[in-house]
Amino acid sequence: MADTLQSVHQALRILSLLRARRNELGVTEIATELGIGTSSTYRLLSTLKEDRYVDQTPTRGYRLGPAMSGSADADSVGHCAEVAAPHLSDLRDRTGETVHISILNAGYTEFVAVCESEHSLRVTSKIGFAVQAYAAAAGKVLLATLTEGELDALYPDDTLVTPTGRGVRTRSDLDAQLKLVRECGYARNVEESEEGLYALAVAIHRPVGRPIATLTITGPASRIAPGAGSTLSARETELLGELRATTQRIESELRY
Repeated sequence: MADTLQSVHQALRILSLLRARRNELGVTEIATELGIGTSSTYRLLSTLKEDRYVDQTPTRGYRLGPAMSGSADADSVGHCAEVAAPHLSDLRDRTGETVHISILNAGYTEFVAVCESEHSLRVTSKIGFAVQAYAAAAGKVLLATLTEGELDALYPDDTLVTPTGRGVRTRSDLDAQLKLVRECGYARNVEESEEGLYALAVAIHRPVGRPIATLTITGPASRIAPGAGSTLSARETELLGELRATTQRIESELRY
């Protein structure tokens, strides 16, 4: 019993540390900060990860998971993914591209539902994968719903590191993009998170409160042929119409 209580205490300390830091931490960093053995820390993180209290990022760090976003939000995300499932398949079939539902999690965009394209050349996605929010179409849509204070907490410095060298490089650039997102109601990712990748996203609104997630279409940039600057190509305009129509159908079925 004493060992079990000790493990629970240490797990709570890990969650408190991740909440306080607001960014990802490695196993060694957590172990050192809390004075816990590295192997014990790894076992605790593995257990917390199973129940989505923490998530592991592509760089092998750890951050708070969806279960720590608050029970109401966690339940709403699950409900949204369940409602959206048949609509994702329909959208994939109509557009021929990969589609997914994403949420914002501590500065990252995380996939919670995916339906992949059947093209041999396609964007592959998996549930739980995460990318920097400011480099993702879905991320920019959700960042646009945050307050100035919340954005300051996520991005206290002006310099932002971009995965491909494209897209926003400073907080000032990000603020300008988010202003456009609020005005037009969608966001694009043209090779910002990965070379050759294109994505277009809109928000999914629950009955009350902030948007709960985003609906995104993603595919090879070469097949989408995006317009120059902020101008949408004919194919992008078509995809945006499909996104908005599908989002309306999903929202009409959401209960909370």
